[in-house]
Amino acid sequence: MKKLSLFAAIAACALSISACGGGSGESAASDSQSVESGAKAGEKAQALTYKDGEYAGESSLDEYGGKIKVKITVKDGKIEEVAIENLDKEGKEKDESYGKDAGQEGLYKQAQDSVKNTKLYPDKLKEAQNIDGVDSISGATKSYAAFKEAVNNALAAAK
Repeated sequence: MKKLSLFAAIAACALSISACGGGSGESAASDSQSVESGAKAGEKAQALTYKDGEYAGESSLDEYGGKIKVKITVKDGKIEEVAIENLDKEGKEKDESYGKDAGQEGLYKQAQDSVKNTKLYPDKLKEAQNIDGVDSISGATKSYAAFKEAVNNALAAAK
């Protein structure tokens, strides 16, 4: 009876392992511009190679009417410069006054944390050389989504 139970347990493990295997045998990333598929959390995304030039992109409007614009300079196939504009609903750069009209100190602080932390994304992109290698920063997660969209829009022509 113990042998039958052991055999059943081994068979169940083997079945579950083979079911998770994928099995198509095809590689999801075939060229040098693709990011390895199935990267685990904590692994760095593969650096991409881009065409030299200057590229601009922007995000769609957020729930408050703001958006992010980026200008990216590529030299020798690598991202060399990244400029960001974090714009409010009036098209003005978000600064130390952004969020004051919320009327609550806590909301103003959150808005200012977002403005401050969003400014960190360009350096992170230059370091990672791939938007998928840039992690969102606490306090600027909505800005991260907009930054990522803007970068992807800018670099679409650079691939």
